[in-house]
Amino acid sequence: MKKLMMILLVVAIPAAGLFAQQGKAYGMRNGAGPGQGLYCQNMLNLTVEQQEQIQNLRLEHLKLIQPKHDRLAVLRVEYNAAISAGDKTAINKIIDEQTKISSELKKEKADHQLAVRAMLTDDQKVLMDARNNSFGNKGNRVNGRRGMGPRYCQSPGIGR
Repeated sequence: MKKLMMILLVVAIPAAGLFAQQGKAYGMRNGAGPGQGLYCQNMLNLTVEQQEQIQNLRLEHLKLIQPKHDRLAVLRVEYNAAISAGDKTAINKIIDEQTKISSELKKEKADHQLAVRAMLTDDQKVLMDARNNSFGNKGNRVNGRRGMGPRYCQSPGIGR
């Protein structure tokens, strides 16, 4: 009986970790995967050349933002440690740095969206705008919950 329980634990614990993982692909967050990009490409009827250009832009964009996301992750850990220590000066310093990085990320995202949009034809821009505006001001929320869904086509090829 003990042997069976040990085998079960050895198998169940790593398997539970697999089910707890969100689907990540191409650096995307919130479970968006490669199928979402195909949805956007099909909706906008992107040419092969446009797809390649957007993919190259996306990779450049990810190279720019990844270190900032990594720094934010470190800051979250430091923030929790500062809260535990009760160090108000450190907390305020961390908050200021998080705010600065978040602002930089938003600017990078806007620049990337404009660069992608510049590659689209007028007809593709109309399709993208019509699709985006049909969801109102929910941002990346679908039915009030966080997730990518069709709204993710805000700019094809954006991971963050």
